[in-house]
Amino acid sequence: MKGIADYRFLELLGEGNHGTFWKAEAPERLGLDAQHVAGKVLAHRATDDDVARFGRELRCYSAVMAEELVPLLDAGHQDGRLFYATPWYRRGSLDQAVGALDRSEVITA
Repeated sequence: MKGIADYRFLELLGEGNHGTFWKAEAPERLGLDAQHVAGKVLAHRATDDDVARFGRELRCYSAVMAEELVPLLDAGHQDGRLFYATPWYRRGSLDQAVGALDRSEVITA
């Protein structure tokens, strides 16, 4: 997969049962200072019910204002595929950390 909507994928970050995570170029329309985002594309083709449920879940997620949650930047669907975008953190996943991280490292990761 080379991309979805106006996202161009640069690197596969991971994959699982529910979809794939990509490092992608941030579309200009988002007006971000960052050049890259992380995007998830769900694995299965979405039905109308899936699209509605996805929208409800993402609205609930984005309504929670907590510094521990990665903010949602964008979401949509194209050709039956659901996707969403979050900030890309250059230092990677916290579950891949070697040893304990102090609070300042976690916040800047």
